Amino acid sequence: MSSFKWGPNPELGPDIERQSPGATIPPWGNAIYFTFVTSLTIGYGDIVPRQALGRALAVGIGFCGLFLTGLTAGIAMYALRTALAEREKG
Repeated sequence: MSSFKWGPNPELGPDIERQSPGATIPPWGNAIYFTFVTSLTIGYGDIVPRQALGRALAVGIGFCGLFLTGLTAGIAMYALRTALAEREKG
């Protein structure tokens, strides 16, 4: 069972994966790296969650990454389309 311990010491962070057998995400640096790799939908597979809660968080992070990537692309396309329309007007 995982326990959450929040505090100023980085070693007291969420214990979701740290105590799992074969855990590959124990330190905070690896957790941050895993978050970026997952949210950017790269997914190298070198770090994987072992527990159900860790996997559920990874799925949530992946969906957020997909949403933010789509939102960024949509905003960029809107800005480009607006700039081209203004350029054509004169």
